[in-house]
This record gives sequence, C-alpha cells and structure tokens, in this order.
Amino acid sequence: MRYLRCVRVQPSAVSRELKAHAARTADLTQIKRMLTSFIQNAFLINKRAHSP
Repeated sequence: MRYLRCVRVQPSAVSRELKAHAARTADLTQIKRMLTSFIQNAFLINKRAHSP
C-alpha cells in the first residue's frame, strides 16, 4: 500500500510565483487557470493522503 505525505505550500512561495508570472504577462485568464489548477491539485493530494 502506498501512502502520500500531506503537502504544505508556503503562501509566500505561491504569492512570489504569482507575482513573477503576473510580471511576465498581464493575461489574467492564465493566472486564474494556474491558480485553479493549483488548488484542485492540492485538494486531490490532501484527499488521497487522508483516505483509508
């Protein structure tokens, strides 16, 4: 059986990445897509880590 460790991401690291991305491009749709994907992946990782 395989166990996944709970992944924690520092908010400051996410903020830095979003700011860097925003500096490279003003495409808010792309930032929204990236953030939505990040949140969905974090939720799935957390859900798998806590499922029996």
